[in-house]
Amino acid sequence: MRVLLAAAENIDNPASSSLLADYYPPVNRPKVFGWVRITTYLGGLGTMAGGVLGQALGWRSAFMIMVVPGILVAIVAWFLREPPRGLLDRIVAGGSTEPVPMPASGPSANGKAGGKPAGMAARLPNRQFWPQLKAVLRIPTLLLVGIALAVHTIGVAGVFFWLPSLMVRNFDQSLASAASLSGLITVVGVVAGTALGSFLGPRAHARFKGGLLMTGGAGIAIGASILFLSLRMPTIGAYTAVLMVSCTLMSVAIPTCTAAIADTIGAKSRGIGFALVQFLLTLGTSLGPLTVGALSDSTGSLLTAISILVTPMVIGGLCTVILGRRFYDRDAARVMAEARAETPDS
Repeated sequence: MRVLLAAAENIDNPASSSLLADYYPPVNRPKVFGWVRITTYLGGLGTMAGGVLGQALGWRSAFMIMVVPGILVAIVAWFLREPPRGLLDRIVAGGSTEPVPMPASGPSANGKAGGKPAGMAARLPNRQFWPQLKAVLRIPTLLLVGIALAVHTIGVAGVFFWLPSLMVRNFDQSLASAASLSGLITVVGVVAGTALGSFLGPRAHARFKGGLLMTGGAGIAIGASILFLSLRMPTIGAYTAVLMVSCTLMSVAIPTCTAAIADTIGAKSRGIGFALVQFLLTLGTSLGPLTVGALSDSTGSLLTAISILVTPMVIGGLCTVILGRRFYDRDAARVMAEARAETPDS
């Protein structure tokens, strides 16, 4: 059941990411994607609430109560107005600054706005999946950034999964104290880093080639290097403070890299593109804790194992800066050119 629940948790990610790109233009995407991604990490508050409810009412009642917010969100999402796919890209590509009213409905079965909405078969026939996947695999920015982030995620997931154990073994913390400190570092670091990335990303993007990816990749590489430094701190206070700085810098990549990926995938293929990135990130997340555990067993030191995992984190950041941003402008321009070609007046 836990495996099925974990699978269900990721179902909405590609669709919601694609929908957000249809709602917001490129200039606003770093901030939007950043704040949406924060909710994943703030989910720890739900874990705390579930623990309190479980202690007071029993675990079965806690499960039933925590279902209610999910159902309410699903009902609200069901009634969201979905903009026509790619409409915003076409507006941006055309250079229009005038407000454009959203059509009363999405595309109909004959491909025009209005009328009876097309069914799922008309919107995405099976024969379109493989061509779209092949097209996505030919986007250099997506592949390079996706692979780089997956490599980085191996390190991040491995380090933060074993973080409470490291605090217990190396700093003589109780398990409860270690868990609380780990949660504090994650929540504060991610929120601060996302806010910082949402602020710095667009400004760097306006001044430098591939500025979004440069900001995110630099944050990953510098943050990972500071993480290595934190492992040498003599006290738990110094360790927590330095690690929080590291987490903040690495989290700069959350809004910047996600927005850059959205900018380089055409509207019709964004769902598949984000699904591919999600697959790579999930693969990295699953391999991280296993890798640290295996290295800890072979070296006899959890500290050494975590130190080794810093290397792929730095490599992931540098690849994002050096390789990903090299192709960003070209891929983003291609998306705008395709959108411009689809406008009626083009």
